[in-house]
Amino acid sequence: PKPGENVADAANRRLQEEMGFTTPIKKIFDFMYKADFDNGLTEHEFDHVFAGVYDSKIVPNTSEVHDYCYKPIAEIKEMLQTHPNRFTAWFHIAFPKVEQWAATNFINQQVA
Repeated sequence: PKPGENVADAANRRLQEEMGFTTPIKKIFDFMYKADFDNGLTEHEFDHVFAGVYDSKIVPNTSEVHDYCYKPIAEIKEMLQTHPNRFTAWFHIAFPKVEQWAATNFINQQVA
């Protein structure tokens, strides 16, 4: 967030800036992590995770987004096991929580 900007407003702004669309989103959880990397750098972040439903054209900002894809949860879970290096450190932490939340919230309901 920018100074004085609340997290939900920042998430909406960044969704538009990065992926080129807006849709109603809902904060589903947050978490803190610390990850050390082979190059000597460390990430130590407090992350906020939002969910939303969108079914239209995505036009990502190429200066922000190199690539994106949509995959079913089961396929992502398998890829985390078979190709863990394709995913960031934070995604390995967040995905099980998203999967758990989606099992009862996301699949059968629109995000309010």
